[in-house]
Amino acid sequence: MKQLLKLVLLAALCAALLCGCGSKDSQSSGTTSAANTSAESSDSSAETANLTAFSAETLDGETFSQADFSDYSLTMVNLWTTWCGYCIQEMPALQEVYESLPDGVNMISICCDADEEAELAKQILSENGCAFQTLIINDTLELSLLQYIQGFPTTVFVDSSGTIVGQMQVGAPSAQENKIADAYLSLIEDRLNQLPVASETGI
Repeated sequence: MKQLLKLVLLAALCAALLCGCGSKDSQSSGTTSAANTSAESSDSSAETANLTAFSAETLDGETFSQADFSDYSLTMVNLWTTWCGYCIQEMPALQEVYESLPDGVNMISICCDADEEAELAKQILSENGCAFQTLIINDTLELSLLQYIQGFPTTVFVDSSGTIVGQMQVGAPSAQENKIADAYLSLIEDRLNQLPVASETGI
């Protein structure tokens, strides 16, 4: 697991102009907005990555799998690490998004180093008032999703079967911290519009 995360971090260094955090050594002091380097991935990663078959433990000790996506038309999935200052900086905005989700939409996060830093991850979420479920990275999630991302934070949107909808969002979607939540909500609306009509009305 550590080896794959290292490979992701190496790829992230090459994409440093696109995302907030590339590696532990290159993380920001946290004084700069996470959105300064935002982009939607334009490669085929979103077509290759998927969350259609997995099961993972949450930080609360529960089990979350692709079956949980079936209760919603769309689920926003935010990937982050405990050492990424940009990830932590956008946490309050993520909670704002969670509290403002439209009907039929859910939001979760995946902490990509929670297998080693579970207590720190819990502390970060608690300090930022985050109530959404957070999954602990495991081998299945690394192979199906983590290996395809360019850096942290990255956000993907999946339909009721766990198939990714649209491109991956690398970094925060707005350069203005007070507009990050609204920008994410706009992305949610965009992804909902990309769903087949049957998926939107099947809830």
